[in-house]
Amino acid sequence: MKVWITTIGWSPFAVINPLWAYCKENEEIPEKIDLIYTPEGRIKKNLEICKRYIIEILNFYNGDNFGKDNIFEFEIENESIENYTEKLREIIEIEEKKEENEIILDMTPGRKYMSAANVYFGYNKKSIPIKVVYMYLEESRYQNIPYPLTPIIKSELIDMLESAEIFSENNESFASRINPDIKDDMKLEINYNNISQDYDKINEYLTLKGIKKGFDSKTKIRKYLFSKKRLVKGPELGLILKNLRNKEFIEVNWKKNNSLKYKSYDICEKGRERLTEIESSFSQ
Repeated sequence: MKVWITTIGWSPFAVINPLWAYCKENEEIPEKIDLIYTPEGRIKKNLEICKRYIIEILNFYNGDNFGKDNIFEFEIENESIENYTEKLREIIEIEEKKEENEIILDMTPGRKYMSAANVYFGYNKKSIPIKVVYMYLEESRYQNIPYPLTPIIKSELIDMLESAEIFSENNESFASRINPDIKDDMKLEINYNNISQDYDKINEYLTLKGIKKGFDSKTKIRKYLFSKKRLVKGPELGLILKNLRNKEFIEVNWKKNNSLKYKSYDICEKGRERLTEIESSFSQ
C-alpha cells in the first residue's frame, strides 16, 4: 500500500497539487493519506478544503474506491520543529509496522525545517521504502491554482532523493557505474550547435542516445544531457519523452529500485533507426 504523508499549511494547493501530479504521472496510486496539521483556524479550514479535493482526485484515479476512511488526521499543538519532527517520526513508525507499505513524503508544503525533516527520514529510515517528492513551480503566480491549470512546462514533481543521488555524483563515475562502456563517450565533447541549429533535433538525438546507453529514468536522462552541456528542465524533457513514445522510438516499463517503483525507458528498433538517421544528417 502506498501511503502519502503531507502537511497542511497556508496554501491548500501546495498540498493538493503534488498529489494530483503524482496520480497523473504514476501507475500505482496512494491508497492512504496521512495529514499533519495544527489547530489554528485557517489551517483547519484548509484541512477541510484539502480533504475534499483529495477524495475527488483519488476517486477519479482509484475508481471510486477512496473515501474519508482512507484519510487520517494527525494534529500537533504548534508547528515547532520538535512537535513536527516527533509527529512525523510517530507516523512513519506506525506505517512501517505494515510490511507491504511504501511511504511517499511530500515536502512541498510547510516550512524549510519541515522539508529538512522529510529528507532526513527519507535517507535514514531503511526499514521501509520511502520516497520524498517536491512540487517545483517555475513561477509563483501558479502557487494557488489547481494543477491541471498550470502549464506543463511550468511545474515538475521531483523525486528529491533520486535527484540528489544522481546529480551529486561526478559525471564520469556515474556514467561508468550505469554502463562501463560509456566512459569514453562522456569525455567526448561535440559542439552540436556547429553541426545543426535544430535545437529539438539535438535534444531528441541525445535523449535517444542516453536511453540506449542505459540512462533509463527521467532523472538519469537529464544527467546525461547535462554531461553534454544541454540543460533540459524536467517538464521539457517530459514533452520530449512523450513525443518519442508517440513516434514509437521508445517504450515505457516499470522497474523497482530499493523496493520503489519507477518509470523506465527503453529504446525501440525504430528509435535505433532514428539515431542512425540523425547521425547521418550530422555528418553531411
